[in-house]
Amino acid sequence: MFTKSILAKHVLAFVSVFFLITLVDEEKEIRSLGEMFKTTGVVYALYILSTKAKAYFVLPMLIVLFLDQIAKVQVGIVDKREEEKLAREGDIAMRAKLIKVREAMTWVIVALIFAGMASYYVRARSEFGDRFSTTAFFAGTNRCAHGPKWFS
Repeated sequence: MFTKSILAKHVLAFVSVFFLITLVDEEKEIRSLGEMFKTTGVVYALYILSTKAKAYFVLPMLIVLFLDQIAKVQVGIVDKREEEKLAREGDIAMRAKLIKVREAMTWVIVALIFAGMASYYVRARSEFGDRFSTTAFFAGTNRCAHGPKWFS
């Protein structure tokens, strides 16, 4: 079923993202089931859009995402120090700065994903002309447009 049905592949991937988010949500930031599905939907949509971009958009996005996660870990370290009354001088200011930097990095990540997707969309639309399908572009197909026919 998963080799033939694009919809089945998307359902499986969505469920996988849902499980991943439940496993890594240590801080219990998600407070309702509706919010959980919304977060899963946003993460999955950004993943799908990022797969529609070329490497020169995806690689910088991954680097910024990596830096964002480093900043997230550092904020957690500062929070832990505060909790244990071991805060160092400048920790509070650094935490505030890291939170602002993370907000900016989130916008950079989203911008890179959308710019990469838009760039690829325009190129694919012009390349395929009348054969281009927006639905197939976003949902995917069972085989690559330029791949070997035997590999479908």
